[in-house]
Amino acid sequence: MYILELLCKARVQFGIYIFLAVFSACPYILKADVYVEAPWVEFPLTLVNQTNGFFNAANHNYRVKVKEKSRLVEINGTTLWFHNGNDTHDEKLRFHPDDIQYILNPVLEPPPIAAAKKQLIVLDPGHGGDDTGALSVSKIAEKTVNLAIAKRLKLKLEKWGHEVIMTRDSDEQSLSLDERPGIAENESANLFISLHANKAGNEISRGIETFCLSLPGQRSTNDPKSQNPDQKNWPGNKFNLENSWLAYTVHHSLVRHSSFGDRGIKRARFRVLKLAPCPAILIECGFLSSKEDEQFFLKDSYLDYIAQRIANGVQAYFKGLK
Repeated sequence: MYILELLCKARVQFGIYIFLAVFSACPYILKADVYVEAPWVEFPLTLVNQTNGFFNAANHNYRVKVKEKSRLVEINGTTLWFHNGNDTHDEKLRFHPDDIQYILNPVLEPPPIAAAKKQLIVLDPGHGGDDTGALSVSKIAEKTVNLAIAKRLKLKLEKWGHEVIMTRDSDEQSLSLDERPGIAENESANLFISLHANKAGNEISRGIETFCLSLPGQRSTNDPKSQNPDQKNWPGNKFNLENSWLAYTVHHSLVRHSSFGDRGIKRARFRVLKLAPCPAILIECGFLSSKEDEQFFLKDSYLDYIAQRIANGVQAYFKGLK
């Protein structure tokens, strides 16, 4: 392969260097065990070492771990999922450019947008009305858990001076998926946060996941072998950089120093994320199908903990913006 053009040599904040290069001959990139034609982007981190299939790099602000030939990346102990896997060439890691530009870079160097004097945040407790959402082992309704977390989070954000609107404030209310981001649009919201609890077909799966919108043309995290990923540029894709930064600050806050399980920052095309008129994330706060997680959901202290951690992540998001 021959280098056609060295596109960029940019020093990322805090001393990590990124080198972008485009190669001829249509090299291949690993996408969840399926190779597809794609441009390569070289990303030669200043490596500290390579152990157990991970490339490790560090400086005074970030510890970065990249699992070889995988979509898995860790930054300061927090798991992120790239859309694509990586490969090595001349002992240098190579990635799809979308993963570098829209997933990694916004964490290493937060997007430079002006923060409003007063932030308006829309909280969306998932489900409601006849739609109970998932049911726990002892039949706790997801809609009730979501609302309990949202109410606590609202109070914490308001104490910090934010204006907060909830898409629903009772379990009797029912809203369509389109109505939820519609409220954020009507109110000119600065952030949209949808709150959920997960369910699996087993009692073993547990932990916290944070989702933001998939990039156009890229496969969603939980659908890695899709042959026809959506090419559409949805309204929510206008905020790809901000989505990544918001997902990181909130998820990092949620899983840091906790034993609840870090399932990572993932990408999906949930309707509320596609139609979001502002930076948006959807949080799965644990698994109702897990007896262990269910015991946490029964405790007010856990609901308060989750709300506080999300609030801390929101504050970190705004502090990181220039």
